This record gives sequence, structure tokens and C-alpha cells, in this order.
Amino acid sequence: MDSSCLRRSLNFVRAGLVFALVLLGSFCHGATDSKIRAGVIRWDPWYKECDTRKQVEKSLMPEEYNDRRPWFSKKIDGKWIIPDCGQDEIDLEINWAADAGLDYFLFIPYSKFYKYGTLSAALDLYLNSAVRSRIDFSIIVMHIEKIEDRDNWTKERERLVDLVKRKEFLKLEDGRKVVFFWRTQPTADYLAKLRDLDEAFKREGLKIYRVWMGGGHYPDGAEMIKSGFAADAVSAYGRVSEAPRFADLAKMMESHWEKFKKPPTEIIPCVTAGWNKEPRKKSPVDWEIGQSYHTQTVFTPSPTNEELETHTLNAVKFIKENPASCQSKLMLIYAWNEFDEGGWIMPTWTPSGPDTSRLQAVKKALETR
Repeated sequence: MDSSCLRRSLNFVRAGLVFALVLLGSFCHGATDSKIRAGVIRWDPWYKECDTRKQVEKSLMPEEYNDRRPWFSKKIDGKWIIPDCGQDEIDLEINWAADAGLDYFLFIPYSKFYKYGTLSAALDLYLNSAVRSRIDFSIIVMHIEKIEDRDNWTKERERLVDLVKRKEFLKLEDGRKVVFFWRTQPTADYLAKLRDLDEAFKREGLKIYRVWMGGGHYPDGAEMIKSGFAADAVSAYGRVSEAPRFADLAKMMESHWEKFKKPPTEIIPCVTAGWNKEPRKKSPVDWEIGQSYHTQTVFTPSPTNEELETHTLNAVKFIKENPASCQSKLMLIYAWNEFDEGGWIMPTWTPSGPDTSRLQAVKKALETR
């Protein structure tokens, strides 16, 4: 055999070995995903003029809350305002989040058929972004019981399906799309809408990884079964708190990871960046009239960057140490921009430019994945 023929034969063998290794890897892939992925919850009244933004703008007006203001805040004639934001601002946030190692935004897709529909402006801007491929997105299905008109519900159902069909939508390696569902009172209408939405997903050939999300706590298995809603995992939208130290709040949150790691339901551990509604106590918002924090006297202080890094790092460790309970290898952070509620990692306003220190603390922890 001449040398050229020998080289061709060796190249053929090498190519065959590479193909065999790739094929073997695909067969050996199990139910778990290979990479820990971190997401962050968004609540978005900041991006379009609306009554909700006016109320949270007022809550953050006092100078004592300077460290909570969104990075794009402005002071005009001695008064703090939050201006409308556009594509440039969202593109910058996408790049900040991706550079910090975050893998997905978790949006609340408020319906135009519900009074808070303007709060979906940031989601619309994300979907129009030229850099959106840098970070995936998912949604929390919420407030669907508020849509009473049948035709409006049909339109909203199709909108939700179209969102889940998008290529940027968060999915597991087995192809299931990850959809979060808000824990609410399981009325007959709400459950009927869930079943209707589920059938719409099936008609489109969409397989869904369902996450049952509690507001300020993790919903338990008995509650899920009672509601008639089958979920693959549980998670939480932060953690309500009257703890005197952030370390105590973080410890409570981490104890909930342990409590809800029991099979068969999986857990998506939620990291909290804080919980402190004192601005809303001093300047009440109309959607939280009568809530318990209005009589609260102790509010949890914000974390130091070191505390936030440690808490985030503990979530990474928890996933690594509990593979059976964390097969999706997803984690979640509360929150990107819940400024007046007390949980944020999005850069904030300073006289010298955006303060990215919280985001950098999260980045350091995520680099250990």
C-alpha cells in the first residue's frame, strides 16, 4: 500500500472513531442535564409608563433608597424618576446577565386582557433583541383566571403557546420546555384553563416540564395533588422574611431546599437576593393593601456581596450533591429587578455609573459550576 493510500485509510478510521464516540455519548445520556443552569426572575414595571410604575417610583422616592434605584433612574429638578426604557437598555441587560453566567430570564407574561398588561413591555423588547440568543427565557403562567371572556382566553392561550414554541425558550436536553406555573387558589375555572392550555401544548407537539411555583414559599406535594395539577418540580418566588439578618433569611431558604428535595417531585432551588418591603410599607401600593408586612417592624437588611456569593454557591453545591432531586440541573435567583420588594441583582444607579457588584458576586459563584 502506498503512503497516500495509507493516509486516506488512517483518516477514514479516525473519522469513524470520532463518529462512534459521539454516537456513544448520545446513547449514554441519561435523564439529567449535563450543565447547571441559572435563571433569574424578572418583574418589569420599569420599562413603560403605567400606574404600577408610578407607585413603585413613589415607593423608592426617599433618598434612603438610593441603593435600590434601577441603573437608568434619573433625578430631574430634585425629583427621582424612572424613564421609559427601550431596546438599548434591554440589550445591555441581556449582555450583563449573559456575561455574569446567567442562562435564562424568567418573565411574567402579563396579558393585554389583564389590567397589568403593560408589564410585559420588557418581554416584548427581549423578543425583539438582536442579542437575545445570548440568554434563554421562560415564563410564569400567572393570572389566567383573571381573563373571563372566552374569546380573550383563546387569544391569550395561543399567545402562551407561541411563546413556548420559540427557539429561545428554556428547554431540557430531552427536549421538554420548562414552564413555571404560579400557585394560586385551584378554582374550577383556573384548573379548566390549565387543562385547556395543556391540550394546546399537546396539539403543537410540545412536551412540558412543569414547575409549580409558590409565592414566597415552596408548595408541598399534598397541595399539588389536592389541586389536581401534576408537576415535575417545585420552586419558589423568593422567601417572605422578618429575619433580622440576611444570613438568617439565607439559612431559611436553604432549609427549604432540604425539605422539598424528596422524590418523586424534583426541586429547582431558589436563591434569594433579599426580601424587604419597607418602601411599600411607607408608600403603599394598591395591589398589596392589607398584607401582613404593613404591620411588620423588623425588615431584613440587604446582603453583602460576600453573603450573596456564598448563598448562590450553596445552591450550586446543593444541585451537585442531590442529583436525584435536581435532575433538571436548574437553579433560580430572586430577583433581577424587584427593587422595592427587596430582591435584585440588576445594576443600580450610582453617581459614577451602574453598580454591578451584586452581579459580579453571582458571577463568582456560578463560575464554580
